[in-house]
Amino acid sequence: MPHLPNLILPYILIIFGIIGLLRAKSTLADKKKRDDFFKKESEANSVKKRDISMLPYIKIDESLLSVKSDNPEIQALLSELTNLKDKKILNLTGISNTDLKLKYGAANITELTECDDNFALLCKILNLLGKAYYDNGDIAMSKKFLEYAVGIRTDITDTFVTLATIYRDNNESNRIDDLINIAGTLNSLSKQTIILKLNDLVHI
Repeated sequence: MPHLPNLILPYILIIFGIIGLLRAKSTLADKKKRDDFFKKESEANSVKKRDISMLPYIKIDESLLSVKSDNPEIQALLSELTNLKDKKILNLTGISNTDLKLKYGAANITELTECDDNFALLCKILNLLGKAYYDNGDIAMSKKFLEYAVGIRTDITDTFVTLATIYRDNNESNRIDDLINIAGTLNSLSKQTIILKLNDLVHI
């Protein structure tokens, strides 16, 4: 009768062989990804500067900039919002620096990055204002800031959830469907999370 380890050995060798093949395949795939990235990055760095003056820059709604508050927390956030009013703001969510350079030229990347950073800051401030007003019981003002944020296509999950909660509590649950549709158009990794949380609110 064959010794048990001798029976198992061929299977162990086969398993190690398969693992080796998979590892080699993964290494080749990773190398191809790296090579493709560096090739694309090299092409992007050679693209000449293009006119970006006609891009869809965001101008903050004047009705938001004119809001005042006696609440120190809210007033501080409103001041931060005002500080953004003269800055260039672009929603470039989900677009890599390499793709931006390919489309608009490498020389524009610093300015475009600043515009995108300003958008991220704007969305953060709008969300904090919406939450602060909500927590202070001023639902109308909360709704105003959150709806504006959704309108410029924020991808902050909390913004969508708070606004959907307001709609639900005000018997406007049908408007949550609009939020779900908007979330579906986002070029963001948080898109599916937002949609799942909104669907959960609909079915509570």
